[in-house]
Amino acid sequence: MGDRETGGDEERDGKPGDSSPGLGPYLRFMHLGTQMTILILAGVFGGIWLDGKWGTDPVATVVGSLAVIFSVDYMRGEASLGRYYALVLLFIGAMVGLALSGSLFLMFVFWEITALCSYALIAFYNDDPKAVAGGIRALIITQVGGLGLLAGALIAYAYLGDTQISTFLARADTLPAGMLAVMAFGALIAAAAKSAQVPFHTWLPGAMEAPTPVSALIHAATMVNAGVYLLARFYPAFEGVTGWKTAVVVIGLLSAFLAALMALVATDLKRVLAYSTISQLGYMVYAVGVGGVFASQFHLLSHAVFKALLFLAAGAVIHGVGTRDMRRMGGLRREMPFVRTVFVIGALALAGLPFFNGFWSKELVLEDGLHDGPVWAYAGMLIAAGITAL
Repeated sequence: MGDRETGGDEERDGKPGDSSPGLGPYLRFMHLGTQMTILILAGVFGGIWLDGKWGTDPVATVVGSLAVIFSVDYMRGEASLGRYYALVLLFIGAMVGLALSGSLFLMFVFWEITALCSYALIAFYNDDPKAVAGGIRALIITQVGGLGLLAGALIAYAYLGDTQISTFLARADTLPAGMLAVMAFGALIAAAAKSAQVPFHTWLPGAMEAPTPVSALIHAATMVNAGVYLLARFYPAFEGVTGWKTAVVVIGLLSAFLAALMALVATDLKRVLAYSTISQLGYMVYAVGVGGVFASQFHLLSHAVFKALLFLAAGAVIHGVGTRDMRRMGGLRREMPFVRTVFVIGALALAGLPFFNGFWSKELVLEDGLHDGPVWAYAGMLIAAGITAL
């Protein structure tokens, strides 16, 4: 393990003169490893599923590729680079596999792989107690949530004799109401844990001890998107379950509002971005709760774009100044003009200013909430949007 600066919020700096492996082999391994992982597990647990209306798998591959490219220079000089790249590529492949899963059991397998990869990557700097603690916290919370997804797969197999998602969606109304409710709320718990929604949000700020390219992956391309995707994909089966949509709306609203408040008082740059991710995921969850499945997926794509931009720009800033404490940053306009410009663009998109992509996706979410959701929740989301803009 290479030397690391101490002091709580300092990032590793690459060592001048150290060589880094070429980019080409990693991208080739990404392509090959993703295909092999999906095909092998699909053959064991059930087929793959393709539908153009979901954007989760291209988000994972595109943002994942950018994170790998960024890592080549950012991680130069680090020890255990082979382990790092292997975990990153497995992480990306597992998310693609999750998005393309045709069966509940296959989805659960990939769900667990993403959890294990996140633990290993968050705790990559295993000589840092904060990093190890953050990885363990993320693993425990997401694993507990994953039990809800496993319960759903077992119920589907017990009552339908099949775990194919297409079969479940077509025959969900034939399940006993109580069992369908268990599946619905189990999926909600799994999604809330994976997407760091209240009350399972505590693991995400601690995950910021990971290398910045990993943070970009977790926030924009892999882990946290999985929960929203799960709710959206199974919405047709669960929308009729008593109290389920209300619970989804409440979780989304609380997450959007409380995380926006937390971001206002944070001074660690990566933690501010982490709280903003929790808040933006709250918009997506809220959208599913009011029936705006398309709006939730549109905001997922929009958020992936500006959050990846923000994290990679933040990584460049932290790498340059050696600290994550925003109170100790200054003069970036002169020293890093390009990075400053792209960071401002990402921040304006996050705030939802007109003509930026965040404005259009948030507007669609709020429009669905106005027409199809409860008034009190819509009012709360407007307040959360105002706080985010600050």
